[in-house]
Amino acid sequence: MYKHIFLNPFYWYSAIWSFVLLLYPLNWTKAYEPLDTRLWLFFLATVAASLFIGFYFGRYLKRTAFPYRRPEHTIACAALLLVGYIADFVYGGFVPLFAVLAGSEKTYKDFHGMPSVHGLLLSFSLFFGAYMFYCFLREKDRRYKILFLAYDGMILLMFLFLYTRAFLMLMAFIIAVILLSFCQRIRLWHLLATAAAAIVLLYFFGVLGNIRSGSPWNDTNYLMGVAAIDPASVPAFLPKQFLWAYVYLISPLGNLNHLVVHYTPTFEIGGVLYSLVPDIVGRVLFRHASDVTLPLVIKNLTVLSGFGSMYYFGGFLGLFTEFAYMTLLDCALIRVSLYRSEYIYPTGALACTVTAFLFFENFLNYTVVMFSFVYPLAVILTVTLFRRYSPRYRHRYGTLLPLTPEVRIPAGFTPGDDD
Repeated sequence: MYKHIFLNPFYWYSAIWSFVLLLYPLNWTKAYEPLDTRLWLFFLATVAASLFIGFYFGRYLKRTAFPYRRPEHTIACAALLLVGYIADFVYGGFVPLFAVLAGSEKTYKDFHGMPSVHGLLLSFSLFFGAYMFYCFLREKDRRYKILFLAYDGMILLMFLFLYTRAFLMLMAFIIAVILLSFCQRIRLWHLLATAAAAIVLLYFFGVLGNIRSGSPWNDTNYLMGVAAIDPASVPAFLPKQFLWAYVYLISPLGNLNHLVVHYTPTFEIGGVLYSLVPDIVGRVLFRHASDVTLPLVIKNLTVLSGFGSMYYFGGFLGLFTEFAYMTLLDCALIRVSLYRSEYIYPTGALACTVTAFLFFENFLNYTVVMFSFVYPLAVILTVTLFRRYSPRYRHRYGTLLPLTPEVRIPAGFTPGDDD
């Protein structure tokens, strides 16, 4: 299996940022300036560091076996999600996808789900979807395989009803990470199938973008006008729907570059902490930082990658601090998930997703996404404490002995098909 490559968040960081850095100089849009030399050096340094860390991290993953257990209570979890989404749509008063297709004056931006519950639904959907797809790949019984795949289909359908391209992309990326991690060998058809799936997904992303902007599905003129794209600079063979993906890939770096070139960091410790802690906490503890509006090149393209606010408050020292925080967090999350082996793949895939999408947004402090890690960690903590303090297990584990992961690396171990 290639889990040491595709379940490795550090390789994803290097791959995504390398791709973005290759796309940026194409200069299809005239809105963004050439990349500042200091930013080039920062990304070259962190890409190289991620490759180095990923190599050693991957050696550990490669030598570790992860036994499979069939999950329990999945029907109850799926039913709870379905009821929650139905209640969310009833509370919001409409289904965003249906409103868009019907040409209603209401848009997805007007949809407000139930306070707190809406965020919990989204976060649990990410974890549950990742877990169910992992179980689908590991399960031998065809009835359960179909059931687990149906749960993922339901989650994707709910994201589509919400008309949230962000969560559709996150879920698709999670599925791709887990699927690639299970490959026994990388063959040519694997690469071709992955490329074809990515092309279809990015094309569909552009179609949704056209519709969301109020245009026909095949009319990209709105985006080209907003992003100052010169049609003559775009290859004639490229369907214009792909320009949505291009703009979403390079505009965050373009905004970050604009910030680096034209603004001096404030060097506020409160702002630095605000960029790292969950935003629901940051808005309370560091309200002054949450009220700051970062400058943009184009007002409709509002993201500055995952490093924008950190540069504004901490400069390049802040950027390296965030990279170090990301590294430690990824290592800690995957390390803790070893206490319950069935969670290593969903937790690892979520970590890869949060790390990879730093090119777009700082999901490290986005509560809805980061809360998806809470569910497996809560189970791990509960089971571990029960085993430590329960009289039934105390003779085996002891009360004061340090906790050890249930997944271990036997001497001379060679992973097989069931690892």
